[in-house]
Amino acid sequence: MNAILNYMAESLFVGLVLYLMLRLSAFKSWDYSFQRIVALVSVMAIALFPLLRITINDPLIAGYDP
Repeated sequence: MNAILNYMAESLFVGLVLYLMLRLSAFKSWDYSFQRIVALVSVMAIALFPLLRITINDPLIAGYDP
């Protein structure tokens, strides 16, 4: 259950970041085909990005115990 909530929180965060980036860079001159591509890529990123695991092997990070 905790994994599902974690996935949902990470997806929400990624979606918020992508939405803000889109709203800040959106121009009215964009055509609809480009907006559809951006929306499709955003949906795929929201679904797949939380599944990525990035390992950190830096001994300088305090409290890191592999």
